[in-house]
Amino acid sequence: MCIFGMVSEALRCRYGGKVRHYGRILSIPGSNQTCLPSTHYCLQLHFDYFADDGRYNGVLRLCDGEMTGFKEKFCMVEGCTTQYDFEGGKARVCCCSTDYCDHSAASNLSNLPILLILPLLLSQFLA
Repeated sequence: MCIFGMVSEALRCRYGGKVRHYGRILSIPGSNQTCLPSTHYCLQLHFDYFADDGRYNGVLRLCDGEMTGFKEKFCMVEGCTTQYDFEGGKARVCCCSTDYCDHSAASNLSNLPILLILPLLLSQFLA
């Protein structure tokens, strides 16, 4: 007799993006990314904010919580949320849980203030 256990496959997300800074476009080449088994969401981050060294805007896509040097998870459920800072910056985070998914409409994310940590996130991609 043979007994088969349920094996769940790892989530697959798109990885990459584009960042505009002082008119210069920095591209992070797009690819498919297989997430760690503990990752349940793909993350898409659209942002437009001001930092000490100028304005940044763009989009990043990756497996939630799998950025080098930054392991915080943004997503708790599927959906999108937009956060604004007092200087007019904004970030829209979308979370979804199917392979190569795009963003969807309703939201609930961690209470992590996205705009406060956006410079740290970008430094991981732009280093």
